[in-house]
Amino acid sequence: MATKFELFQDKAGEYRWRLRHQNGNIIADSAEGYTSKSSAINGIESVKNNVGMASIKDSETGQVISRQAAPPATAAVPQSTPVAAASSTPAWKANNAVSSGDGMSAAAIVALIAVAWFVLGIGVILLAG
Repeated sequence: MATKFELFQDKAGEYRWRLRHQNGNIIADSAEGYTSKSSAINGIESVKNNVGMASIKDSETGQVISRQAAPPATAAVPQSTPVAAASSTPAWKANNAVSSGDGMSAAAIVALIAVAWFVLGIGVILLAG
């Protein structure tokens, strides 16, 4: 099973999404409901299109870490590492309480997804050129 977005309707009748790792753990979710299914799908597409451009901010130092300085895929990030929100009302949030079981926190997995989308974007640009 590959990492995938799940779209669902909550008890209040609002649409939400969550991103599940291939091991079944939820690594991100919409944090708030959408009034229509199409709005929720647009939210998913926004995350897919923008995650590669997201910066990483170390909340302990306030330093923004460049994408090039991201840890290699085999590096483990401590479970206590917080994920910085881009705004006071983020469209999605990372679930730091979940680990993939191999020592990588959800924050590390989200960072790897961001790097993967960035690299994919570079590949599309090179192929189109």
